[in-house]
Amino acid sequence: MIIEKWKIAQTYTIGKYHIANKLPCQDRTFSFEGNGVKVIALSDGAGSQPCSEIGAEIVCKEICSLLSKNFNEYLLMFEYEKTNLTKHSQNMSLLSKFILDSLNTKLKDKAFELNVALKNLGCTLLFFAIKDNFYIMGHIGDGVIAGLFNENNKPTVKVISGPENGAASNITFFVTDSDSNEHLRLEAGKLENLYGVIMTSDGAGDVLFNASGVDKSVYELFGKFNEQTSSVYEKLLNDYLSKVISNYSTDDLSLNILYLEDINTETVSEEYFNYILDDITSEKQIIRKSQYCYYLDQSISSDYDLKDISDVRRYLK
Repeated sequence: MIIEKWKIAQTYTIGKYHIANKLPCQDRTFSFEGNGVKVIALSDGAGSQPCSEIGAEIVCKEICSLLSKNFNEYLLMFEYEKTNLTKHSQNMSLLSKFILDSLNTKLKDKAFELNVALKNLGCTLLFFAIKDNFYIMGHIGDGVIAGLFNENNKPTVKVISGPENGAASNITFFVTDSDSNEHLRLEAGKLENLYGVIMTSDGAGDVLFNASGVDKSVYELFGKFNEQTSSVYEKLLNDYLSKVISNYSTDDLSLNILYLEDINTETVSEEYFNYILDDITSEKQIIRKSQYCYYLDQSISSDYDLKDISDVRRYLK
């Protein structure tokens, strides 16, 4: 039997420059699963601004909340993308404004609490959300979002949203900018042949995605996630950033990975099989794709009609 399930692993670590200058890590990551939605987010606080790590944490959490609650409504805003470019442009402007207004409301409240200017909480934002067979993606500032695709039965990593910089390579755009509405790039579509997403801040992004193309280690970051629990893999990712990537970048470093794993229950360990089933509590969360393949989605609201792993196993059989 084959089991398919999306997994998430995320981490961030302080860069050598910030350690040397006694500055905090300004990168943040966050993820959320609920209402049938899975969201990952990453933000890099403005290096020149105090409190930007606070802003980064706020926008990551808020965008995950917004998408988990409003995914369907946001997706409808893309309905004219291929039929009416004028209407689509208007919808994107409205959606961008709504998202940024929501984010900046949270940031303004925190700025007032801290008695600092809003710009002190300046930060970039990258996010990717999926529900059913659709995705919504957004990006403001630098950093990279890349996808893992199945092309002719071969894994292929492609950058699906690259960095946007200003007049110089070290200048970018932030959620708090007065013209942020012009720089929030939004996209939606079907998850065709996509079974992995990785996002990075510019620190790791400049190493893993550069003029030479996609570094081969990006493929390994997905592959090594197989048969690893998220908590164990997050520790491995943190070691990778702090002990390997830090040799090539002095910046703060962060990664957030969303990965669709397929598990052969005949070859996987009993312990890992139990881990995959552990958070499944309802028949609604088990979607039969074929006689031998099931897709598990713990983010779907459940009735708790499956009491334990033994119940889940019996249902699968």
